[in-house]
Amino acid sequence: MLVFLDTEFTSFDEPRLISAGLVAEDEYRWIYTELDGEHWYKHASEFVLQEVVPLLDRRYGWEQPAAAAARIRKWCEKLPEMSAIVCDSDYDWDLFRGLMLEHGSWPDVLVDQPVPVQWSPRMHEFRQDYLLRYGLSAHNARADAKALRFAFLAQRELPPEPTFGAADFPKEAL
Repeated sequence: MLVFLDTEFTSFDEPRLISAGLVAEDEYRWIYTELDGEHWYKHASEFVLQEVVPLLDRRYGWEQPAAAAARIRKWCEKLPEMSAIVCDSDYDWDLFRGLMLEHGSWPDVLVDQPVPVQWSPRMHEFRQDYLLRYGLSAHNARADAKALRFAFLAQRELPPEPTFGAADFPKEAL
């Protein structure tokens, strides 16, 4: 099984985890956490303060990192089989892995190696379509993990994008 991961973090210069969203391949299993602002707020870039913080969904409450890691670990224990994490950023992987290892251990049911994503133009379109269809905003870890899942699986179902070169045109057209 695949589990799709997205995170939000403070900045590229000094990345600190703000939130994490994980969505299982079946889409029915998901978990989302937001870390207490005392751990990251003063390190947030202006972009993050303007574009990410307003999208945080505080109805779930902010968690201390140890509590978030424990809850994620418990969620992982309910996955039906060994699972690999799909993410599109080394930042996402490093921050998530750091959270889990700094506050306990790596979940036994997760492969400790990410499945990288190679974004294609079609995947970007699938992602954008998903966000628009469901009225979701980019820069929210839960929404972005769900959109990544949709785009990744939709791309996997389609034949490869054609490549065109000079050999594909009649000689008289060249």
